[in-house]
Amino acid sequence: MVSGSSELAVAVEAMKIGASDYVIKETDGSYLDLLPRTISRVLNHVRLMEDKKRAGERIAEQAQTIQGVLDNMDPGITLFDTDLNLVSYNDRILELFELPEDFLEVGIPLIDILNRMGKNGDFGVEESKEAITTHLDFFKSGEAFALDHERLTGRVIEVRGGPMPGGEFIATYTDITDRIRMEDELRRLATTDPLTGVNNRRRYTETSERELTRCIRYEHPLCVLMLDADHFKAINDTHGHEAGDRVLVALAKACMHELRDVDVFGRFGGEEFTITLHETSIDIAMDVAERLWQLLSEIIVPLDDGSNVTFSVSIGVSQLMNSKETLSDILNRADGALYTAKEGGRNQVVVA
Repeated sequence: MVSGSSELAVAVEAMKIGASDYVIKETDGSYLDLLPRTISRVLNHVRLMEDKKRAGERIAEQAQTIQGVLDNMDPGITLFDTDLNLVSYNDRILELFELPEDFLEVGIPLIDILNRMGKNGDFGVEESKEAITTHLDFFKSGEAFALDHERLTGRVIEVRGGPMPGGEFIATYTDITDRIRMEDELRRLATTDPLTGVNNRRRYTETSERELTRCIRYEHPLCVLMLDADHFKAINDTHGHEAGDRVLVALAKACMHELRDVDVFGRFGGEEFTITLHETSIDIAMDVAERLWQLLSEIIVPLDDGSNVTFSVSIGVSQLMNSKETLSDILNRADGALYTAKEGGRNQVVVA
């Protein structure tokens, strides 16, 4: 604004109504030298303000775009500042942890979120405080981490966190429940006999070898039973393979019910099963074999045609003899004892 008045009140009023600068109109015309520089300064200021405005609009647009991307991502996402106060998040996090829609807001501290999850039972009941502290320490460390968080509902949430270049800390939360179940099922299929549901030969061998190593280290006893259904081929030939399958299932089920949870039981192949009894002397192993032999002889397997099938078993028993032995050595002796039982008329228990 250019004015002939030099009163301060006039200049103040001019600035109030929007003037960017105020130039006094001197009678000698000297203000004309000042005017171009003043106008140039004002224009530069206007351009700067417009640039800031456009930059702000671009930032706002980018923020809106980023938030749109976050809201359409399957994992839950949270971004915390250097003080671990919430900067940004998507709604998926609310769904994964069943939090109220109005609970999360920008600025809320991470500890408040963890405490709310604790009240929901996400960290159990007895060790909730310790679990919350552990989770908080992961974020405070400023280092990348990954952990599986199992909720009371049975859902498993994979939590991955890591630092950002500006000092912020970002975390993602992915529901991996279905993946865990699939992995468990694949693991079960890879280690389980599909017909009887007991350990397959590979799983039996791996587990038994670990037990053998432990028993040798601490000089504890270990025994192996090798069990075979007598005249199994005759059952298949007379009643069909389905009847044979039912016999094997009944045999396996009865053994699993009789054995301890710590005993290693597996199908070695065909109608042959193996049992590893760790921390077990040969006398107790013989008692176990006699009980199984008697129990299995009393099983009646019903068939679809109304008839029934009964069967007997032969069992070979061996024990760990010295620290130099392998599982194959013990199994071979049990197999030799089983062969002796078969050659001696079957339906009996023989110790190597």
